[in-house]
Amino acid sequence: VFGWWRATFPKSRMRLVNPGIGQTNSEYGDKRLQKDLLRYKPDFVITEWANNDAITPEMRASYKRVVQRILAAPNHPAVLMLCTMDRKWSSAEDNQIPVGRELGVPMIALREAIMPLEKAGKFDPMERTADPIHPNDLGHQIIAQLVAYRLQSGLNNMHATLSASK
Repeated sequence: VFGWWRATFPKSRMRLVNPGIGQTNSEYGDKRLQKDLLRYKPDFVITEWANNDAITPEMRASYKRVVQRILAAPNHPAVLMLCTMDRKWSSAEDNQIPVGRELGVPMIALREAIMPLEKAGKFDPMERTADPIHPNDLGHQIIAQLVAYRLQSGLNNMHATLSASK
């Protein structure tokens, strides 16, 4: 994804901050949000806890709190919700998508993008995962392409809107 940013905006100064810690949920993320992310004043944040958040009201509230805190930061960063999935198509996205809808945050759900291909036998989940849960290099590449496509689509829509308003 960072490569897409650099190629799309080559004259911009940018820095990648990756505060992700594997095997943690949004509750833990909420506790370290200021120290590990918001202090850097990001312009754009991708959230992803779909494999580590439990599908409970408490986790939904925790995830919502994290997204709200990011959106409320003084520099008002853009947020993109990313929902990944394990080899068996399990994910907390059903618990997180209502948060995205309520807060008006754009979302990408790997389950909607890839599961139909896997169910049809056109793609094997073993090809995109390093273990039963985590993406391998190809899995990360697929996710990056989905994110870049969503970002590029947003840019194209913005350019179309600006052109139409002239």
